[in-house]
Amino acid sequence: MQKNINFYFIRHGETEWNKLQLFQGSSDSPLTSQGINQAKLAGKALNKINFDIAYTSPQKRAVDTAKYIIGNRNIPLFLNEDLKEIHFGEWEGKFVPDYYTDLNFVYLENNAELYSTANNHGESFENVFNRSKKAINEIITKHNEGNILIVSHGSVLRQLIYVLSGGKWQDHLQNTNKLENTSISIINYKQYNLNSNGQFTLELLNQKDHLK
Repeated sequence: MQKNINFYFIRHGETEWNKLQLFQGSSDSPLTSQGINQAKLAGKALNKINFDIAYTSPQKRAVDTAKYIIGNRNIPLFLNEDLKEIHFGEWEGKFVPDYYTDLNFVYLENNAELYSTANNHGESFENVFNRSKKAINEIITKHNEGNILIVSHGSVLRQLIYVLSGGKWQDHLQNTNKLENTSISIINYKQYNLNSNGQFTLELLNQKDHLK
């Protein structure tokens, strides 16, 4: 077998802006005490997994979550710009419930293809998918086997995991649920030889038993 990689996808822990219901895409806010505890519990749940390497979004909430998961283990941690959260443009930092009646917000929640960035100057779901898939492709070229920790964000991972599992980015919102803070999802990647296409297999999705 040419490649056999297990990707462990983790959403960051709860942040201050999550708690306040503020749009938090390219912006950042610190982990709450609960978010820190969530990250530590995720680390405890994964402490028997021998991670070869870890990649994280460069945003502090993701980096901090990754560090709490890694703890005192000697796991190399690298930042990848393409794993950062979707940019909400002029909505950044605004109170989410104020937009519940905005048609474009309805699309943001329910229809990725119809969601438009024209009025908020944010980032499209298509662009988020293209860069996040690029990050995974680059990681695959660098590694042949083992367990890889990926710490990123809700919108990015929700879409990425769905597409890697065989779906299309355009309909991921209709067919998936939001990922919980520090939820664990696992996808295996196998490639049998250089002339064959690799196969992604979803093995675990949005697992949060460690938070009970």
